[in-house]
Amino acid sequence: MEEDLQAAATDLGRSEIDPGLVRRNIVVSGIDLHQFQKGFLRLGSCLIEVTGDCHPCKRMDENLGEGGRKSLANRGGVTGRILEGGPVSINDDVKWA
Repeated sequence: MEEDLQAAATDLGRSEIDPGLVRRNIVVSGIDLHQFQKGFLRLGSCLIEVTGDCHPCKRMDENLGEGGRKSLANRGGVTGRILEGGPVSINDDVKWA
């Protein structure tokens, strides 16, 4: 979530974190992805099965510097499996299905 990346950036004394550095495929905002351990999301026309939390690895210290992994604890995002594919665009709606 964008909110998690901003909180981690603040912890690290940065203005922002490039989502690519923390291996994010998609960044969303305004929805609590940690609300459910598992469930289904609609992202635009796509249906995604949320399969669990994504825990930060030691690469986060390599990519963000010392403390990177710790700053992303409980902010690692979620993993998912695409059940119905389709195009995804910036500002597409994201909601629990």
